Amino acid sequence: MNKLIRSEWIKLRSLRTTWILAILAILTAMAITGAATGSVKAGTSAFERVDLLLTPAPLLVRLYILVLGIMGFANEYRYGTIMPSLAAAPIRGELLGAKLIVLGGFGLVLGAVVTLASTVTGLTVLSIIGQPVSVFDGEILRAIAGTVAFYGICAVLGVGAGVLVRQPTVAIGVLMPWALFGEKAVGSFLPNLASYLPFTAGAQLYAVTTKGQPLDPGVGAALFLTWTALLILVGMLLFQRRDVT
Repeated sequence: MNKLIRSEWIKLRSLRTTWILAILAILTAMAITGAATGSVKAGTSAFERVDLLLTPAPLLVRLYILVLGIMGFANEYRYGTIMPSLAAAPIRGELLGAKLIVLGGFGLVLGAVVTLASTVTGLTVLSIIGQPVSVFDGEILRAIAGTVAFYGICAVLGVGAGVLVRQPTVAIGVLMPWALFGEKAVGSFLPNLASYLPFTAGAQLYAVTTKGQPLDPGVGAALFLTWTALLILVGMLLFQRRDVT
């Protein structure tokens, strides 16, 4: 298994797309957070300032990390490398497990870098405009840690989508609109159901406060992980049964 993990890491780091997506994620997070905190007016409450510091960036940055996860698996089919990969690792569950570990770990590390870069950017902007805030608060630190976890889970969810669909363009074409608009559309008709959908539940991880939220962060995290696990399980069952060609 260690050799497989090392092999998957070499594949991931050798792809130009990996670093393009990583750089775009960092720059996008910094730009969004800088713009959001830069719009703060005099008299804005500390809670609103912290909310603008932490919550806008994940709405778009998650897309880059989802794409990273999708392509980490589905590109094996796109470029025809799945057969040599399975020749080297004939136990399909081990191959998928190695990809989940590598891409999930990379998602966590990238999420930590993204969150640090965007938080520092936002704090700097708020300080420049005379509206500083402190992040050394239990709820805020919990939200920061939750943001990193959210990104890591998004990477794993992306792998699950790639396993299920196998074609990166199809997986991206379905998952991106769902993440951006799908759950909001469901919420407009079935507001009670929307809170339990994957990304809405996962958003509780980086909510600045638990007051007034439809779900506790722990419940939101559990639901997000459950949806991700179900996607991977279904994808794994199909991966075991499908022909690779």
